[in-house]
Amino acid sequence: AGVAAPTDVVHTHGDRLLVLLSVYERGVFLYEHHPAVVPLLYLSEHGKMQTRHGQGMKKLSVVIVSYNVKYYLEQCLDSLLRALQDIEAEVLVVDNHSHDGSVDYLRRRFADVNFIACNHNNGFAHANNIAIKQAEGEYVLLLNPDTLVGEHVLINALQFMDAHPRGGALGVKMLTDSGSPAPESRRGLPRPLTAF
Repeated sequence: AGVAAPTDVVHTHGDRLLVLLSVYERGVFLYEHHPAVVPLLYLSEHGKMQTRHGQGMKKLSVVIVSYNVKYYLEQCLDSLLRALQDIEAEVLVVDNHSHDGSVDYLRRRFADVNFIACNHNNGFAHANNIAIKQAEGEYVLLLNPDTLVGEHVLINALQFMDAHPRGGALGVKMLTDSGSPAPESRRGLPRPLTAF
């Protein structure tokens, strides 16, 4: 993972995704990184405004891109919904033209999740852009479908972002299935030399 190619850039809202700190504090990293590598939480274009429907703002929009991983995604959604219990949130899953029946299988199990079924697989960044453009949360979380979310991770991340208004994005400390730190969660700022 290095610097993203121009065609693989995720659409950003406002300027807070780009105004990033290089700070490590209490297990939370704030830095600029390609969203395919580390789940990122950032302030959406809506900020603290009303939604376009005139209703109260959701605190968090969770975006997940899926391709032929229905069982991983099922576990991810189970853990995610537990972590979202006390958060005003929406979940948007973009299915990138899976052939394993993911959408039908999961739609029956997760009625509150917004599933967006694509007719073509146009790539990870394009799928994220589809959901981000529909997102109505103050913050947007890009989450990989093979992730299990700890019950307090999102509350802590949102509190951290609220307390650091200059922060543009954060990535959490990730653990492997054995509980050891995942090395990909501790990468530093991407620089041209690290891409080679």
